Amino acid sequence: MTSAKADAVPAPRPKPEYLQGAALVIDNHDGSVLAMVGGRDFVDSQYNRAIDSLRSVGTAFIPFVYAYGFTQTNVFPMTQLMDEPLGNDRVMIGGLKGILGEYGMEGSNPKWTRQPISLREAFVNSNNSVTVRLGEQVVLDRGLLRPGFKDFVKNAGITSPMRDAAASCLGASEAKLNELCLAYSCFATGGTRPAKLHIIQRITDAADKTVFQLDEASLQPVRAMDEIAAWQTHTCLDEALHRGTGAISKEYGLGEFPAGGKTGTHHEYKDLWFMGYTSAVTCGVWVGFDKQKT
Repeated sequence: MTSAKADAVPAPRPKPEYLQGAALVIDNHDGSVLAMVGGRDFVDSQYNRAIDSLRSVGTAFIPFVYAYGFTQTNVFPMTQLMDEPLGNDRVMIGGLKGILGEYGMEGSNPKWTRQPISLREAFVNSNNSVTVRLGEQVVLDRGLLRPGFKDFVKNAGITSPMRDAAASCLGASEAKLNELCLAYSCFATGGTRPAKLHIIQRITDAADKTVFQLDEASLQPVRAMDEIAAWQTHTCLDEALHRGTGAISKEYGLGEFPAGGKTGTHHEYKDLWFMGYTSAVTCGVWVGFDKQKT
């Protein structure tokens, strides 16, 4: 006799409209993908958000503004710029009027010192107003991105097209998680990065005969940025992780372990990022909805 429970039709699975996430861990030296999460449930959605999803990078992008600045002869981590409110018309994120929202500072009630502060301090605390002022000096030319900066970002590993506007200084442009991991690995290795990412290096058959072998050139690191600029940026990312916007990591056991990292938020918290690395690996995490909303 069949039970009523056995006859019951299983409830349909919900549409994958819940909060999503993606993660990627890579080897800094040869580009091996060590771990990858493309979404929360493969049964609900086979879309791989780690390698296919283009999302606004938000303040996880600002290390590249500072790194490019550090390639200039007169810009250093201790260079001073004004820390005071900035009109939103300068970057046009979320509208044309009002004061630039300090969403990158991870606080609901941002405060300004209204005096000069170092680029290091601005970087560590993800200070948007100082970042925009730096961008206006070194990245922008009459409101458009300098070709040299576009090439710098592309060489680092972010090949997705950038919006040719001031808002790109604060990460308004879209990129993929795998591109960000590749680019952040530059800071872990003194300005070099893997030529490309890969999941498989070699395949052999039952007789141990090689049927596929990744070419040696693909496993060799390439020079992506100036070594000194990469090191200066790394020292800021180290502090950002240990005493800045990523300091909560210490509560989860990081302690003083040598590592660097950067939080990232997009306008209205539609995209949330964390990019972190050690000398060996780089890990990126993205959280958000497939259809953008807070």
